[in-house]
Amino acid sequence: MAAHSIDAGNCLLWCVLYSDDLYAFSWETDPGGYVRPPWDMRWLNAAEAYGLKVVGILAPNWHYRDKYDPLAMSNLAAWIAQTGLVTAFEVTNEPNNDYASYEGPTCETKLVPLTNVVTAAVHAVNPSIQVNGLERAGERKFSTCWKMEPR
Repeated sequence: MAAHSIDAGNCLLWCVLYSDDLYAFSWETDPGGYVRPPWDMRWLNAAEAYGLKVVGILAPNWHYRDKYDPLAMSNLAAWIAQTGLVTAFEVTNEPNNDYASYEGPTCETKLVPLTNVVTAAVHAVNPSIQVNGLERAGERKFSTCWKMEPR
C-alpha cells in the first residue's frame, strides 16, 4: 500500500492506494464460470470500508492455452468491475517480466490490443475505472490521487 500527501495550493491531496493480484483461478473457477471469491471479497470490502482505492492486478489465467487470452481477460475484468470495489486495473503487473515470458519477444505489440479490449469491457461496466497495460518494473503510471480534502 502507498499513502502520500501532496500540497496542491488550496487543497491537500491524500493519496491512498492498495494494489494486489486478483488471481483468475479464484474468480473464474471453470472457463466462463465466474464467482466472487470470499477471500478477495473480504479484503476488497475492507479496503472500501477504510477508504482505500484498489488497483486490481490481472494475472495469467491457467484455464486457457493463451494465459492472457484477450476475450477471457476482458470477460474476467468486466466481472470483477461489476463488484464496484476496484478503482483501476493493471492488465498485468510488470509486463516485461511474467507477461513477456508467456507471450515472447512481441509481447508489447500483443499487450496494446489486449489492454484495449480489457478497457472496452471494463468501461462498458464503469467508464470511470482506469485501465493500464504498459507499466514496467519500477514505473507507476496511475494517478494515485483520488481524494481531495479542503484545508
